[in-house]
Amino acid sequence: MDRTGIFTAAFDGAREAALELRRGGSQVTIRAAESDGNPATTGDPTWTPLVTTPPIPDYDSAHAVEGGAAAQVFREFFGTDRIAFTACSLTLPDRQRCTDAAPVSRSYASFSQAAEENGVSRILVGYHFRKAVREGIAHGRQIGRLAAARFLRPLR
Repeated sequence: MDRTGIFTAAFDGAREAALELRRGGSQVTIRAAESDGNPATTGDPTWTPLVTTPPIPDYDSAHAVEGGAAAQVFREFFGTDRIAFTACSLTLPDRQRCTDAAPVSRSYASFSQAAEENGVSRILVGYHFRKAVREGIAHGRQIGRLAAARFLRPLR
């Protein structure tokens, strides 16, 4: 399955997305948390996301779906999730390149750890809520299992 299929599967949560867009997304929700009926939450009227929030569905997070799928395909291919690796970031700072003099790198103990951080990044920039990320990763893992079973064949 290619990235188009992953995003199509992620956007199939149209009902949840429509409800989220009517509520105004994370920006409105966080600012107005005082009025959400939950006494455990408090609003922050000055909160702004790190980047401009695009008009995309919250549920489920396509970015998290893609990360979950990639992590699962790697797990299936290598037969384990516990492979440590380091990758350079193309977004910290913006427009960075891996060939820069001192690129920012992230290190992971497993593929699932990288998928989790990938998903959480969408919460931190204000695009998604945790449920959309958690379920997006799970959805991606299902896609990854299916893709690996269908497309990864042993060499003869």
